[in-house]
Order: sequence, then C-alpha cells, then structure tokens
Amino acid sequence: WYPSMAKLAVGAKWGDHFNRATLTPTGFPLVWNNGSGTDGMSAATQYIQHGRVLTTGAVAGNDAQLTSRELRLLRDIESIAAIKLTITVALDQTATTECFFGLLDDGDAAMTALPTTARHAGFIYDASVNANWRRSTADGTTQSVTNSTVAAATSSVNLVLTWTSGNFNFDIGTTDIGDNTANLPTEDRGYVIALFIQTEAAAAKLVRIDKVLV
Repeated sequence: WYPSMAKLAVGAKWGDHFNRATLTPTGFPLVWNNGSGTDGMSAATQYIQHGRVLTTGAVAGNDAQLTSRELRLLRDIESIAAIKLTITVALDQTATTECFFGLLDDGDAAMTALPTTARHAGFIYDASVNANWRRSTADGTTQSVTNSTVAAATSSVNLVLTWTSGNFNFDIGTTDIGDNTANLPTEDRGYVIALFIQTEAAAAKLVRIDKVLV
C-alpha cells in the first residue's frame, strides 16, 4: 500500500500488486494488451511513456486495449475522497470508430465491445450512434449514458474524470459536459484504467495515448 498516495484525496489510498519475495511494487501504471488484432506494442507489458499508439486490425470488430493493474479505492465512510483521472488521446479518424477511456471493473477488463452495464465510469465515442463524446457510468445492472455537445475530432484532447463522494464529473478539454450521480460503480472494488478502441469497418483504426495521470 502507498499511504502517501492519500495526499491525492482525503481518506483515499491506492493499492498495487507486490512481488512477495522482494516486496517490490509491480509498477504503476503497468499496462498490457487484451485486444484482438495489432496494437503497436513490442511486448506484453509496457509503461505509457512519451505516447503509445493502439492500432486495431483491419477487420470489422477488431479492437486494441491497454489496461492498468488493478486499483482499489478504499474510502473511510466519514471522509470525502476526490480522485482525478486525466487521459490525453488523439484519434487518427472518427469514422466507423468506437472507443472507451475511463475506469472499468477488473472483472470485465478483457473488453471486446464498449461497456454497457458492467461497472464503469468514463468517456464513450461511438460513430454508429452520433458524432459526439458521451459520458457513461454503470453500477453492474444499469447504465447511465448522456450525450455531450463536444464532437470527437482527430486533434489531441484531454478527457478528465473526477470522482467525489456520490458523483462523477466529466470534462473534455475546458468544457464541463456534466455529472453522473446515479448508477455509479460500487466503491471498494478493484478497477482498472481502461483504454479501448474498436473498428466498425474493414480498416485499421488507431488512437495515440499521450498521457494518463491520476
């Protein structure tokens, strides 16, 4: 455990996996690929440093994904924790593309499609639905997804997810696209930071991950 990480938020601690023989942390944010097709990675485990490109295969339905190690947020019942997750991404194109960037229950981390009712909180873009980013949360049973007025584009964009007690706030760049207060993922569970892209056509799609900050 990293007690000093509580400085990120009152009453919050983040956990990491340790090598029991050496008590050495495995590393945050250690990531790996669970996608199908190619993803531009040279090894099974990588750090996000100076940008990382995820590339799908050129078959409709192919996807590419990076996920962090499991993170578990422990919140004292009387404290109010605040955690901010910033993900900076750039799509190569928006047509026939689907993607998700945010937190996802580690039990559903091997994604093959956009999350629906699986516990999550994050940003969804689905070209088959509309041209805009959407904010989404789910509690394992019900999804709450809301359209924004911010269109997906090929320029670099900051996606900022902020959690406080009973609330997820979503910002895209300098635009606040609203809060989700219902159907939120359960506290005190293991979640991963999930970065996912899928192609809807027989053409490869890619996203450049420039930054992931917690």
